[in-house]
Amino acid sequence: MIHYMKLKKDPFEAIRSGEKIYELRLLDVKRKQIKVDDHIVFKKLEDQNERMEVIVKGLYHYKSFRDMFEEIPFEKCGFANISKDLAVEQMYTYYSVEDEQKNGVLAIEMERTD
Repeated sequence: MIHYMKLKKDPFEAIRSGEKIYELRLLDVKRKQIKVDDHIVFKKLEDQNERMEVIVKGLYHYKSFRDMFEEIPFEKCGFANISKDLAVEQMYTYYSVEDEQKNGVLAIEMERTD
């Protein structure tokens, strides 16, 4: 199955460079459909004609981003040179604590296909 997601420029480029191998999302209804070996097409928000395809290599469910960063190296999630606490706070700029508590979170391990 192919899934489509949008990304801001910096995370998009971090995946392209190989620096980022985990995409982090809420474990909402849409993300529960993702399975290992599915493909994800990322569209860059600033230019949605720019796309990149990855294959899902692993899926890791957690109650919170803080729990996730205890096991998943946050440096491989696009958070180089910052603390774990700051990485958690940055995730809260995308998602609310309430949504995190309601849904849980998902780390999608991925590999570029191109």
